[in-house]
Amino acid sequence: MTVINALPAGFQSRFFKEVESSVEPELTLNGTTVHFPAFVRAETRDGETVYKYFDVPVQWKGQPLSRFATAAYADIRKFFYGTMEMQAELRDDNLWEAHRQSVRTAFPKVEGGVNEQELRWEAVKANFWSLVDEACEAVGKTRADLPAYFNDAQMIAFAQENGMSAADIASYSLKFASISLDLLHNGRNWKELFA
Repeated sequence: MTVINALPAGFQSRFFKEVESSVEPELTLNGTTVHFPAFVRAETRDGETVYKYFDVPVQWKGQPLSRFATAAYADIRKFFYGTMEMQAELRDDNLWEAHRQSVRTAFPKVEGGVNEQELRWEAVKANFWSLVDEACEAVGKTRADLPAYFNDAQMIAFAQENGMSAADIASYSLKFASISLDLLHNGRNWKELFA
């Protein structure tokens, strides 16, 4: 099994029971069920290695065990997509799309597959922070001068307080509005830009 350092960004682990073991977990076949250890992480406690992971039970349909994560990607994704109630709660909290994309990225359809939606999201996020840096530089400030979280009204107030011209504020407002549209088109939200 592959051991990772941390759970993927956006993954909502609170909905799943985590297993701990003193030995590195292995994929096991028990009758017609494969127990797939997912998101295996190792940590040291009192000088001993402890493995933390999620045990994903998947019906065995003859999938090759040597590449099980790819062969059974749909069943593993379904497990981590959780119940309808979980999905509804995550949607209410604007966390669903981040969780869904973290699962899609972790369990691609093909070996080495790339999640294009996640790449688009990363590009939107990078564009946002590049624009924030540019706007800050225009008024002689840096990100460190901003609060940990800010919305559009706070951004405009910050720009006005620091002497940005009305024409520049209007120009940046359009650029940030474009980012807001990108967020909507990708099923993401403004708060996720700060995660």
